[in-house]
This record gives sequence, C-alpha cells and structure tokens, in this order.
Amino acid sequence: MKDNNFINLLYKLFFIAIILVTLGGFALFLTILYGVIVGGDAGSAAIIWGQKKLATIYEGIMGIGVFIGIISIYITKSHSYKIEKTNK
Repeated sequence: MKDNNFINLLYKLFFIAIILVTLGGFALFLTILYGVIVGGDAGSAAIIWGQKKLATIYEGIMGIGVFIGIISIYITKSHSYKIEKTNK
C-alpha cells in the first residue's frame, strides 16, 4: 500500500471539494430563487450572474475533486475494474 499520509491528504482534499461544490450548488440555488422572487431585469441579471460566475467556478472545483477521487481510488486499488484470472 502507498504512503498513508498521502492517501489521507487525497481523501481530505476530495472531501473539501465535495463540501465546496455542495455549498456552491446551494448558493446557486439561492441566486436563482432570488431571481425568481425579485423578477424583472434585476432577477434576470442575478440568475445570469449566478450562471456565469458561480457555476463556472464550482464546475472547476468539481472537476478537480473528481480527478482527486479517481487518483485516490486507483492508488489504493479499491476500484472494481481489476483484471483477475478466474479459475473454473
């Protein structure tokens, strides 16, 4: 097994990325809710701002988090895609 400190760091980074993306999704939801409640040009501007700024930031964080998760799965060899010879 690889260095446990490095694996623990990857798990912590993955957890932080999940928390940030979840909070970002909630912030985007609040922005859309604000836009729907306010309506008009101000509401439309709020929704467009949320889509252009918040969504792109959290999509990047999500991509990094998925990459870290995949790396940690393959380092620990806990993935289900293993090539094993089966005995019949």
